[in-house]
Amino acid sequence: MHSRSLRPALLTEPRSRSRARVALAASSALLVAVAVFTPTPAVGAPSAHSAAASIESVVVPSGGSASWRLGAIPTGATAAAVTFTTTGAWRSTAIRASLGEGTAPTVIVATDPATATHTVVMPVGARFDGTMTLASERASVRVSATAVTPSVKQVVPTGGAARFALPQSPTGATAVRATITTEGAWRATSLSVVGASTTAIAVSGAARATGTVTLPLATDGSVTLASTRASVAVTLSVLGWTTQASDQPVTEPTMPPTPTPTVPTPTVPAPTRPPSPAAAGFPSAESTGVPSGVRLTQHTGDLRVTTPGAIIEGLDVRGRILVEADNVTIRNSVVRGTAAGWTTSTGLIMNNTGRKNLVIVDSELTATVRNSSINGVFGANFSAERLDISNVVDSVRILGDNVSVTDSWMHDNIHLASDPLRAGTPTHDDSIQIEGGRNVTIARNSMSSAKNAAIQITQGQGIVGNVSVTGNFMDGGGCTVNVSQKGGGPISGMSLTDNTFGGASAIAGCAIISPPTSLLVTARNVYRDGSPVTVTRGS
Repeated sequence: MHSRSLRPALLTEPRSRSRARVALAASSALLVAVAVFTPTPAVGAPSAHSAAASIESVVVPSGGSASWRLGAIPTGATAAAVTFTTTGAWRSTAIRASLGEGTAPTVIVATDPATATHTVVMPVGARFDGTMTLASERASVRVSATAVTPSVKQVVPTGGAARFALPQSPTGATAVRATITTEGAWRATSLSVVGASTTAIAVSGAARATGTVTLPLATDGSVTLASTRASVAVTLSVLGWTTQASDQPVTEPTMPPTPTPTVPTPTVPAPTRPPSPAAAGFPSAESTGVPSGVRLTQHTGDLRVTTPGAIIEGLDVRGRILVEADNVTIRNSVVRGTAAGWTTSTGLIMNNTGRKNLVIVDSELTATVRNSSINGVFGANFSAERLDISNVVDSVRILGDNVSVTDSWMHDNIHLASDPLRAGTPTHDDSIQIEGGRNVTIARNSMSSAKNAAIQITQGQGIVGNVSVTGNFMDGGGCTVNVSQKGGGPISGMSLTDNTFGGASAIAGCAIISPPTSLLVTARNVYRDGSPVTVTRGS
């Protein structure tokens, strides 16, 4: 591994980083909803309930903070679903909200001066005492907040079963941690999870009893409970979720006492394959991706960003980020896609509508599944800085104007011998593919492992022009840089200067290929041993 200090002229803020990314443990609870108990329904009538506790709307001062007591979050919860309403900001401002100690604050954006509503899942920190703290960066703003707390109650019949459709069960969850309350059994009975081999709960009789259990989920995110000897009213109140089954049996032979609240400790998931080493002196794991020490909050599903000026920070996104507003910033985050993948070409970060001034910095993009449809950053009008991108087909796919990719590490691309999106022919994986766009800067990056090209220009989506490629390390591909006019006419204003090539192109000696009709300025491009790079003339 090589630290950023290897390239001091390019760095202004050296930071300690680790290849090991901070993420929630797969077996730890991930809360998407919190719960309170509700009145008993009529016997035999299933019900889903939600309670809410609001705080008064209060002005958070510019550059200052305010705190309130927030109810409706039960003991043992590890996160809470909170709806914020903001109004009256004289200019757009970022608001940082936190529940307790030891968690990264949740960031929402208030725009001037319209009323806006944001629903977010917030981590609950250590020693949470019911107090929410808010801070505003750039303007005073009036804020109110509501915690929504659903629970489900049903009667489980004697010798029968009842299905509990749990609110907000996240995609990919395999078990639920919940507070369970039983009452009304006329004699002792036991509850078991249908489809699982273990007994879940021993019920002593009619007296009301409450405890905390972990129950396996069906594929549709529900739990079905069966009773052996007596009907019993059961309330399940969600505290959290696990994303993979525990190695231990999910068994509760007796009703346990409610445990002391704990906060799951983030751990580093084992990589599916070791990353390829980066070239010495160029971006690597130590200088790209999420800085070490940053705690991430898991977000399940696609994150659709529709608020202008929104700041997305400190998230582990198990889906895509879909940018649908101008001036969005994504930083200190990991984007993984979903376990199911997609069947049409897409990106982990999508700005395919070309919203203005997207900034992506200090983040990692790595697909959960190897699928020929998945790419890294996809679109136009964005700047990408210090990104670690791997396990995708095209690390960056440029579709329009005004793009810069700097100080980033693009490696370990997905390559399939038979790609269903290409009629069974091999995958055309590139570190950077430019399908259209002017004013493109590619500087000080490390690009390797792509089978098609490190940089591929096709003009498949529009005219390409004013492209600057400087100070990069590039390797692999048939030819490492492949410039094609593809019916779009000559490419003007393209320069390749001061780049280092690895020399591992499939076509020997083909570092750069370009048609003679396109004006390509080259200077001081060399192989690792210092020998000069020449341009191969293509059609």
